[in-house]
Amino acid sequence: MGNIIITFLRINDAQNIRNILVRNGWGNVSICTSGAGTLAMADQLESGVVICGYRLPDMAYMQLKEDLPAGFQMLLIASNSVMTGASSAEVTHMETPLKVQELIQTIHFMEEDAARRRRKRREQPRQRSPEERAMIQQAKELLMKSNHISEDEAHKYLLRTSMQSGRNLFETAQMVLLLKNK
Repeated sequence: MGNIIITFLRINDAQNIRNILVRNGWGNVSICTSGAGTLAMADQLESGVVICGYRLPDMAYMQLKEDLPAGFQMLLIASNSVMTGASSAEVTHMETPLKVQELIQTIHFMEEDAARRRRKRREQPRQRSPEERAMIQQAKELLMKSNHISEDEAHKYLLRTSMQSGRNLFETAQMVLLLKNK
């Protein structure tokens, strides 16, 4: 289960929600009482969910959402009267009084959504810089010239070597260039 940061004006509210989450299997749950503290904690973590109230001592929830790192989602918990003016596509809302099962299901849904986004991001092909592409091409040309092989065979050789050594293609190309130029 992911990282959860609970931020409320009153620490009692945050502790009650943390206790509910811990009883339902979440282990990495932190409590903050300010937006600045939440941002500092979020910067240390890669991703997670921030559960907060409408107003914090040093900022409103929308300012906190804007300043959160990209891997974080926000769950706003507030009364019905506050919710009418607080509509945002980027923030998931829950009205008070909270129902425990709804809270648990909402957080599960948010974590599944975050995992789906991470998988999608990982599946996208990595974009190489022009310098990296040039070095890989140089390594291929060197292999083609010295071993009298085609570009496809040189590329396959680089891929195979990178997988066997546990390095990425760029690092393998650097190694080939260093070894062949000696």
